[in-house]
Amino acid sequence: MYVGQGEGLPAMGAMLGVVVAEVLSLAVLAVFYFFGKERTTLRQPPEGSKAPPLKLIAGSLWKGALGVLAGCAIVPLAACVDSLMVANCMRGLNYTAPQVQSAFALYTGIASPMTYFPALVCAGLALGLVPRIQGHLARRDFASMRDSAASALKMTALLALPAAVGLIVLAGPLTRMAFGSLLDEEQIALASTLLYVMAAGVFFLAVAQTSAGILASVGKPGVAAGNLVMALVLKVIVQLILMTNSGVNLVGAAFGSLAFYGVLAAFNMVQVVKRMRLSLDWGNALLKPLIACVCMGALVYFVYFGLLEKAVGVGAGVILTVLIGFLVYLGFLVFTRVFNERDFEQLPGGGVAHDILLRSGIYK
Repeated sequence: MYVGQGEGLPAMGAMLGVVVAEVLSLAVLAVFYFFGKERTTLRQPPEGSKAPPLKLIAGSLWKGALGVLAGCAIVPLAACVDSLMVANCMRGLNYTAPQVQSAFALYTGIASPMTYFPALVCAGLALGLVPRIQGHLARRDFASMRDSAASALKMTALLALPAAVGLIVLAGPLTRMAFGSLLDEEQIALASTLLYVMAAGVFFLAVAQTSAGILASVGKPGVAAGNLVMALVLKVIVQLILMTNSGVNLVGAAFGSLAFYGVLAAFNMVQVVKRMRLSLDWGNALLKPLIACVCMGALVYFVYFGLLEKAVGVGAGVILTVLIGFLVYLGFLVFTRVFNERDFEQLPGGGVAHDILLRSGIYK
């Protein structure tokens, strides 16, 4: 609505859109809470019993929110560090103000969001299992608690791995498709390089968010916070070393983010496995998906760069390639039986999918 009316109004319109979206999200949640039959029933205490005190309810809600907050705080904190460091480090290398603004926009406005978005979607789906983990813990059903935590981590890996591989293989075409009309060739090349370096961070960020949520849901938010602080310190050190090197400069910020997500994911996973005595099915949770992603990545590279790029163009080629890659990856997971019955039970609509696979003879 405000596009073409100066530089300030479009930015104000974008911010207004965010506020309106948040208000509408709150309104939808309120409608479900106050008018949803199932939720209305859950809010009523059993007959003959008193409702719990407000203080107890507030405490329970706060503990439940910590699981989501621990995962959601990672990206904003990393963005704060970047906003303080990127521009100052580049100015220290005698870049002009317009050059700094252009580079900062490529990093924070293109490469970072294209990395954050798939990771947030993947971790958001997996973090939906966090309340279930808390419920099992409250009932002291530790076996079910471990099963739910393992399913959350497995689902994160299954979703985040192909997203990371897809960004690595198609970093250049995706950047050109999304921003080709706004950027010149030099800017497209730099944005593609940044995205290529940060692409693996999709997997690490998703794992870091899910594992932080699990730690908070079992009463260890301080552990997740401590890991986050240590990883942030490492990010600052890596970026100071690399960004003050004129041969690396802005790409050093991408390596700093990659190191941050990787170390944070490793720290959180060590604590999750140690504190929950978790036993993961590494074959189905990581090895088979990784093999599927390697095969998918090789096929995607051949299909796009060997066939579709010149035949149908960048936009259509990327869309068709992503669809083909998704179908190949999904088919590999189904026919190698990566999902077990417990995984289907944890997913919305998973029971229906499991019944279909049983009737088709793929699963027995």
